[in-house]
Amino acid sequence: MPQKRSVFERLQLIDAKLRSKSYPNCQTLSASLVMTPKTVQRDLNYMRFELSAPIKYDSRRRGFYYESDWTFFPNGYFNEQDTRSLLAAKSTLERYRGEPYYKEICGALDKVLSNLKGSHSGQHLLDVYSFARTPRGMPSRDCFENLERAIRGRLKVRFGYVSLRTGKASERLLDPYRLHLAEDGWYLIAIGEPNKGPRSFLLQNIRNLEVTREAYRVDPEFNIEGYIDQRFFVFIDAGEKRPVRIWFSARFSDYIQSRRWHPAQEIAANSDGSIILSMNVDADDIVACWVMQFGTGAEVLEPDGLRMLVVREAEAIAGLYGDGGQGAATQQRGVVPAEDSSKAVLDGDDMQRLKAQGAASELF
Repeated sequence: MPQKRSVFERLQLIDAKLRSKSYPNCQTLSASLVMTPKTVQRDLNYMRFELSAPIKYDSRRRGFYYESDWTFFPNGYFNEQDTRSLLAAKSTLERYRGEPYYKEICGALDKVLSNLKGSHSGQHLLDVYSFARTPRGMPSRDCFENLERAIRGRLKVRFGYVSLRTGKASERLLDPYRLHLAEDGWYLIAIGEPNKGPRSFLLQNIRNLEVTREAYRVDPEFNIEGYIDQRFFVFIDAGEKRPVRIWFSARFSDYIQSRRWHPAQEIAANSDGSIILSMNVDADDIVACWVMQFGTGAEVLEPDGLRMLVVREAEAIAGLYGDGGQGAATQQRGVVPAEDSSKAVLDGDDMQRLKAQGAASELF
């Protein structure tokens, strides 16, 4: 009984038979592909007349063959919207320029687009879009490819890793599971020594990578997708968690509510438009730095330890700029602050210049 296949799948199967140079005919194709002879003849005619396939019939061998080189690509199955979507996909890749496999993926898309009608004339359709590049450190190509080889081959890796928090390097022997691209760069998700649970490692902080010959067995209970969902928020839980409550003014309320900062966060709205963000985290130093970028638009309500950390940091900053004081960097450059420098306020033009220089955060 003939099998029910899509037209695209049938054409692919016929193309493969023709490329084998076995000189198939309608009867042999019908038998091997479990299709009716009429369907085979109809598909062959479509390939010849609609797709311009150089199919000829050899009467001596009593079968079909390709007279010349030809690439099977059914243009008719891609409409204008498909072409536009592929062009948009290629445009979005611009933000990943320099990343591993950027050139290879763009090259593959170019090959597909070169066979689509209207792909060149359709370029102007995307002039209304632009995609910002995300600044981040790039891992070396060797590091990336070796980790990929280790993951595919299920081989343990050994390397030195410079901790993001302490700045100290330590050697690790790990079972690599996944390469994950987050907002701030590429991470290796792995399990192994010295901690038995899953961990994530920023690739640019990996030193002296070695792919061992020692194989590892995949942990069937490790839900890597669930780990990624929990791990790659702004704040993570790696130690003893404590309740944190932060007040945000109405100016920043929409921005705070538009993102997911922690997988178990809670937000309470106040009548004046301000909000209070609550979450359980352990990294006071990271939270303090994050809160301070909002200036007077954010205030730590609890815990007291985090609140005092922000107070001490704010006092130290005031010491650098207040009363015309000179910080270490200013003294090294021999710059004399203006008398009214402590009263200066950034206006709109100043902020635009800072944005252009990459010095302002996304908040402004």
